[in-house]
Amino acid sequence: MSSQALRRGFLDAVPLGIGVTIYGLVYGMMARQAAIPLWVVLGMSLIVFAGSSQMIAVEMIASGAGPLSTMLTVLIVNLRHVVMAADLSRFLPEADGKRRALTAFFLTDESYSVSYSHFQKDAAGGARYVLGAGLNIYLFWGLSGVLGYLGGNLIPPVLEPAFGFAMAAAFLSMLVPIVRDHTGGSPDLGGHRRGGKPLAAGEMVHSACRLCRQRRRLPAGAPSSETDGKGGGRMSTAEYVLVLVCCGAATYLTRMPALVLSEKARIPESVRRFMRFIGPAVITALIAPSVFLPDGTLNLNPADNIYLPAAVVTALTAFLTKKSLPAILAGVLTAFLLSLL
Repeated sequence: MSSQALRRGFLDAVPLGIGVTIYGLVYGMMARQAAIPLWVVLGMSLIVFAGSSQMIAVEMIASGAGPLSTMLTVLIVNLRHVVMAADLSRFLPEADGKRRALTAFFLTDESYSVSYSHFQKDAAGGARYVLGAGLNIYLFWGLSGVLGYLGGNLIPPVLEPAFGFAMAAAFLSMLVPIVRDHTGGSPDLGGHRRGGKPLAAGEMVHSACRLCRQRRRLPAGAPSSETDGKGGGRMSTAEYVLVLVCCGAATYLTRMPALVLSEKARIPESVRRFMRFIGPAVITALIAPSVFLPDGTLNLNPADNIYLPAAVVTALTAFLTKKSLPAILAGVLTAFLLSLL
């Protein structure tokens, strides 16, 4: 395996890895408030590795849902990975079944977006690049979940708006150059609604906003009313193990078949043309909830929704520079400054 492609994928995913951190902290804090043991929190990140699904699972466990309903919900939420895997498979011509099977585990919204953006400019790297990007998200997500659980209120309230926009800024900085550079046969923006569902970013943003409101009603480091901070949980150890194993398997089965079986499948050219719509569509669907529904309801008023002007600044910077980092920094700084007004 080429270490160069692996390293490049890892480094290219750093901006999104930083954005993932805020949601990992929120996930850990949510799990602590729900009285879920730390080993389950870490186990979910290591085995399930699907941010929105893990946060939904925590909310369901906290509300008293059983293992079966939790597992079925995780499966449904992750069905969008089938579309991502099918689209990404066309960029991995050199990868055999085993390498594709390994890569499938690390296929997330973030690693897909980074990889899709990369493959529009450079076909080199293949599965190694995707794996590097996935390992980056895996590391950031796992560590931030544990830190959120143990550390509690690590992010000052004044920085929450900026951190809350970081992931949307990262996705937007990838989307704009892709749309700008597409030529003949490329998708237009009208086809974006045909792509993946906005469940991942939407649920993560809504949960983050809800938890941030709860945090302001608690003193720093104080446990919630549901737990003394030492765990205890709402399920037995056996039920937790069952949830971990089955949710992990359900998530992997939404990623693996389309990525592995497509190695031997001959995809018609008409289908391949349609699949060019998937990447921009999925990335757009991941951005929209963060920008237009920051608190769970549609808000198109730029005077009240600071993420709208921040998104405009991000998009313009990405359009002019065709680089992710300046666009992300410009968008996050705009969100921060507007939050002070």
